[in-house]
Amino acid sequence: MRYLLIFVILFVSCKSDDSSFDADLLPGYWLGGGVKLDINAFRPFNHFLEIDSEKCVRAFSVGWRDTFKPIEIAKDSIHFPYRKYPLNSVAMVGDELAMGEFYPFYYKKVQPVMIPKDSIEMKAELIGGQWISGDEMLEFREDGLIVFNKRLKTKEKICWDILDNNGIKFLQRLGNFKECETPYFPLELIHYFSNDTLKIETWRNSSFQTLTYKRIAQSTEEYSVPEFQVCDPYLYENNRSDWYYFKYPSFDGGLYRLKQIFDERYTPIKFGKNNGLVKLKFVINCEGKVGRLQIEEMDIDFRERSLNPQIRNQIVDIFNGAGDWIPGERRNETVDAFKFLIFRIKDGEIDEIYP
Repeated sequence: MRYLLIFVILFVSCKSDDSSFDADLLPGYWLGGGVKLDINAFRPFNHFLEIDSEKCVRAFSVGWRDTFKPIEIAKDSIHFPYRKYPLNSVAMVGDELAMGEFYPFYYKKVQPVMIPKDSIEMKAELIGGQWISGDEMLEFREDGLIVFNKRLKTKEKICWDILDNNGIKFLQRLGNFKECETPYFPLELIHYFSNDTLKIETWRNSSFQTLTYKRIAQSTEEYSVPEFQVCDPYLYENNRSDWYYFKYPSFDGGLYRLKQIFDERYTPIKFGKNNGLVKLKFVINCEGKVGRLQIEEMDIDFRERSLNPQIRNQIVDIFNGAGDWIPGERRNETVDAFKFLIFRIKDGEIDEIYP
């Protein structure tokens, strides 16, 4: 059923005055890119489709592949199993296909190259080398992939693999959590690979891009991997599905225990007029770790104001040392989640904590 839903979404599409749909252009290979969540916000998805001359669809992704019956195209509609879509809801511009009225999905028609080396051999040649394209440097290791941004001086460690779909090779980056099973990153179609060059096509920064990496002799050891990493690098604050879950995240021990911790550790500020609110907004990753803390200070009417810095500093320090949280769940899988707490301050004391 989950595979069927992929194609239910596939051709519900974005309307554009500059686009048209020609069914004769459907046969070929289509690389999945991103689904648009907001004006400048996309979440990538990792599907690769092959549509033959009979409009039969073969799909490939991490851990599965499947075949679907031919697409039926009528005068004014496209027919999928159990569903029908108006033809004017499909937007094709050049070699790109945009689908989805509210959250459009983007695919690009590609010309894949068969790589004769097998996946194991390619992985062995990648490991131990550093590869650079623009500001991004990749360091392939047996225990993970180091991704370093030279301009931002940021470094993260994730899992990776080389996938094979009948000779077509893909680099797949994976989250570094839950036994590296979660493919939050798009597929990276490998067009060329040699001892010193890696050329890929993928979805990056809101568009399809072709990137060429060159092997270099440079290490990232001087930079450390941050203690806190989100499991989903595309977590988006304005996406409702990143706030609401079947099981919402909670503090280990409940709100009552969290209040106890603050009662035990917080020292009231007795001088000055300190009445207002302190709002902590943060992310709980899929392992229950907390990071990306943001702080706002307000008066009791929610207007911006500053309280005594000792209040803010104590709240942050106690919160960071309080312990782990129980992550949220969606479809029985733990996920990253946004969360906030509001501390009501009365005469320098924490009067109440609101979840």
